[in-house]
Amino acid sequence: MYKKRSLWSKLGHMSNAVWVACCVVPLLTGCLTHKALMAVDQPTTRSIYDRIDHIDRVVLDEDTLLLFLEGRLANSPSKSKFTVSIPLAAFFSNNIAFYQEVREFPAYARLMVSRDVITPGWALETLPDKDSFAIPIGPSHSQDGYPDNYPWERPVMYSEFVKPLPNTKRTLYPLSLYDIATSKASGNLAMEFVYVDPNLKQAYTVIYVDQVGLTKDKHRGYYCLLPLTVAADIVTLPVQAIFFAFVIHQLSVHGM
Repeated sequence: MYKKRSLWSKLGHMSNAVWVACCVVPLLTGCLTHKALMAVDQPTTRSIYDRIDHIDRVVLDEDTLLLFLEGRLANSPSKSKFTVSIPLAAFFSNNIAFYQEVREFPAYARLMVSRDVITPGWALETLPDKDSFAIPIGPSHSQDGYPDNYPWERPVMYSEFVKPLPNTKRTLYPLSLYDIATSKASGNLAMEFVYVDPNLKQAYTVIYVDQVGLTKDKHRGYYCLLPLTVAADIVTLPVQAIFFAFVIHQLSVHGM
């Protein structure tokens, strides 16, 4: 029994050494250069965010939530007026994700809508008077990170302020665009809103309009790293040999 415990003890120490070696060796086996070359042809995508300067009004027109906005869309170089039209049916579609109540945080939902909901201009004159009414607009709050990029958003944090304004049933809260450089809200509003409606089962709904994605297929700048990665692979070659010899020796000693 004593010999078995001793053997397992040795195996334990040996396995720790092997794990360390296996974690370090891949960084020293020439794959630094390989990874740099692979990164050149690795496509990456980043989002270009819309910027809203002004919300003229929000209207619930029969079965559609209409947002009349002014700002700069990601695919437009100039400031313009545009309308975001979100069918109420979208709040019950497959594009919405529901999150259950957890401790002090109420249940909420995230609604992702495509850019098809954006149309140029404000068609205020087409609104019927008797079947539409204005939705109060609450004060803006900062995004809690980017919804589709790093750092990732935590919509549950919006529960701190999502309540209907006094003497109202529904309220739309705009969100200020998150600035990763300062980790604070920027001066512009994001194409993301928090909607409070008593007719919905969730306490609030985070509405996010899909943003424009810019894909870059080539990253030729990684070629500049090749002199460094090749040199690092050459310099660490003796270290690699020592690690490999150590691992092989440990495996042979214990018959593995």
